[in-house]
Amino acid sequence: MRSRIIGRWARVLRRAVPAVFLTAVLAAPAEALTLLPPPVAGTPADAADRAAIAAGFTPARIAQASRDRVLDPFMAFAAILGDAFAAEALPATRRILGAVQIAVGRVVVEAKGVFPRTRPYAEDAAFRRCGGTVFLAAERSYPSGHAAVGQAWAIVLAALLPDRSAALLARGADYGASRVVCGVHWPSDVAAGQAIGAEVAARILTDPAFAD
Repeated sequence: MRSRIIGRWARVLRRAVPAVFLTAVLAAPAEALTLLPPPVAGTPADAADRAAIAAGFTPARIAQASRDRVLDPFMAFAAILGDAFAAEALPATRRILGAVQIAVGRVVVEAKGVFPRTRPYAEDAAFRRCGGTVFLAAERSYPSGHAAVGQAWAIVLAALLPDRSAALLARGADYGASRVVCGVHWPSDVAAGQAIGAEVAARILTDPAFAD
């Protein structure tokens, strides 16, 4: 299913993104970056994950996490960049952020296949705080794709808008943390996803085609 979704987005992007940049993003090796496996059950790291997922969250934070379920950069960063940051007003930005999402997604999909892990809500229904989990594969928790993409978006936007970089990066981190609040990812899933997003964004920002 995920490969079909990626294929569909790739076809859309081929009509919208400069060919040289698209080649650099989609034709690059899709190997997962070097990641440590998720914590082993019973270890202190696993205990820390479980303590964090069971923590109390305010209704306002749960509501924010519910909104963050939507994988949309314009929605995710509107609070920082304002109403002018809208997809219909910024078609070039929309195309570039879409290409970033595809590049990150290719790596995340492979990593999820290497490290199968059960999502928190699949272990304990009490962690299902935001709804909307029916289409999530229960054994694809590690790493977090939302956290990876949010981190990459934040880094790219921070490079484009350096005067807003601190707020953008903070929002990118918070976007990933929402996955813990919703109970769909463990904190270590989010950390691994953010590491992937940061690495892919760094590679993209050094690509001459992206600079053009």
